[in-house]
Amino acid sequence: MPEEEIIILETDDEEEDSSPPKKEQEQEAQEKLEDKKKKLVILGSIVGVVLLVIIIVIVLFLKNSQENANIVDINTTELAKKINKRDNIPQFSPSRLENMIKKANLLYERGNKEEALKIYKKIATFNEAISYYNIGVAKIKEKNYKGAIEAFKKAISNGEQRCVSAINAGVAALELKNYDLFKYYIDLAYSYLPLENNSPLYSYYMGLINYYKKYYYESLASFRHPSSKFYNYEQKYLSSKILASFDLNYKAVSNLESIAKVDDALTLGLLYARLGEFKVAKNYLTKAIQNTQNPLHVKASLALVENKLGNLKTSADLMNEIYKQYKDKALKVLKEPCEVKLISDSRYVVQSINQWLDNWVKNNWKTASKKPVKNQDLWQQYLKVAKQHKIKAIWIKAHNGHIENERCDMLAKNFALKLSKK
Repeated sequence: MPEEEIIILETDDEEEDSSPPKKEQEQEAQEKLEDKKKKLVILGSIVGVVLLVIIIVIVLFLKNSQENANIVDINTTELAKKINKRDNIPQFSPSRLENMIKKANLLYERGNKEEALKIYKKIATFNEAISYYNIGVAKIKEKNYKGAIEAFKKAISNGEQRCVSAINAGVAALELKNYDLFKYYIDLAYSYLPLENNSPLYSYYMGLINYYKKYYYESLASFRHPSSKFYNYEQKYLSSKILASFDLNYKAVSNLESIAKVDDALTLGLLYARLGEFKVAKNYLTKAIQNTQNPLHVKASLALVENKLGNLKTSADLMNEIYKQYKDKALKVLKEPCEVKLISDSRYVVQSINQWLDNWVKNNWKTASKKPVKNQDLWQQYLKVAKQHKIKAIWIKAHNGHIENERCDMLAKNFALKLSKK
């Protein structure tokens, strides 16, 4: 018989005997894990509460520190140094003066009386400078230019806002036609310009100084890139004048129209006339007549525009009106010394201006042949208004295709015809 195969089987009883210890271990481990989790939650809660308390304490401390910043933990020496730095505030600003007073009071309360007294002294000087500066501005408005210069001199001597005071003194000198004094003050303003490098008006001052020095490219660069919004109109207006002088008329018109006031109608009319847009020019000049203090200039410009539009009768009427009202004021339109080219088809007029006038005056209004000078009264009027200008008369042949000469001839004939009918 074959041997029985012996198979050893693990009985269920043995399984049951080994299982209880494993379950107890697992249960014990689970309990320990739960216990750790509870401890971590409690610890985290405690830490969170502590952090929240710390944050609240810090916030309250900071708030309290801000409220008492002017009283507690102030290094008065450092504060005094900061006070002596220039404030980034426009000239003679009330806020600047108020800040200086507050800081001086603070230093005095903290016991730094020496620094406080320095600031009080500066306030007194600053106040005096404000007074002199404002007096100077008021004098300019009153057209008391000598008084304005004296006031600005005192403002400059006080060491405050010297640059702008010097510029305004220069403007007053220009109004007095004292060109040497004008140059002196503009050069003085230029020397003070570095002291204004932190001022929001720095670009405006630089633009003005370069404009008065006739450095127009540099002036335009300053006006086109302002360091603040102050004096925006003035900077754009002067930019337009410079652009027009460079014959950049479209840019000049665009620049000026963006900020134009009622008083700018004449300027815009002249600019549009330069561009050949005579209808637009006429509209602006018509508006200008109603709002200008210089009607001669406006009417003369409008007469030429009407002529360009072919409205010859209207143009002739305006010229006739100008002649009646302003016959002795033609060159008075020019407010500043100018180089004038006077074009005429009369050899007599050209030679009189270029050659003979000086001798006539020296010879008591007698010609080289000892005869009385014709039209002496008119030549005397001419000399009065021409003396500040440099005038060169240029002769052209009559009826030879010179456009402006032909128009003048037409106007003269129309006017003569109108007179003959009366």
